[in-house]
Amino acid sequence: MIYDQFTDVFMAMDYIKDRIEYDGGDSSHVYMVGDSGGACLITYTNAIQNSSNIAKAAGVVPSRLHINALGIISGMFYTSKFDKIGICLPKYLYGRIWTF
Repeated sequence: MIYDQFTDVFMAMDYIKDRIEYDGGDSSHVYMVGDSGGACLITYTNAIQNSSNIAKAAGVVPSRLHINALGIISGMFYTSKFDKIGICLPKYLYGRIWTF
């Protein structure tokens, strides 16, 4: 089920959060990249990360790790048009105030 996949991603993110300084990383520069199904997964994971209402509805606990940017590669993702494809929760990806 996709909710289990969200939980898996959040667990991996928490693992990174706990290890990043020990491994010499910089928690102010964390990015996620996904292609096709991975792009879908990280898009919705990020939406859940930024909305307690969506997290509650999905029954998952978001990670403590802040993601600075997403790199998504998929012909099915654009968020600048409000149609069946583009209504992919842009306010949760870009914030409450966003423009193109």
